Amino acid sequence: MRRIPKRLVVQGAGIIGLEYSLIFKKLGAESVIVVDIFDKVVPMLDVSLQKACKAVMRNHDIEFVMKSKFQHVEAGEGSTDQ
Repeated sequence: MRRIPKRLVVQGAGIIGLEYSLIFKKLGAESVIVVDIFDKVVPMLDVSLQKACKAVMRNHDIEFVMKSKFQHVEAGEGSTDQ
């Protein structure tokens, strides 16, 4: 990757997905959206920790789309892979 994308979708609201989301947001991505098939972030954690993690991410303007999955992904104009 030669540059940080302006918009980014991360699959998975587990620990690794949330880490990548926050890293890219702090590196300058304007929009980061986390998509997960489940209805909770980091489902392996206690409910209070789940809420705290989600609050931290929302404070960094990271959005969530829960109970969803990807159907199709394609590179748009200006993508980092072009």
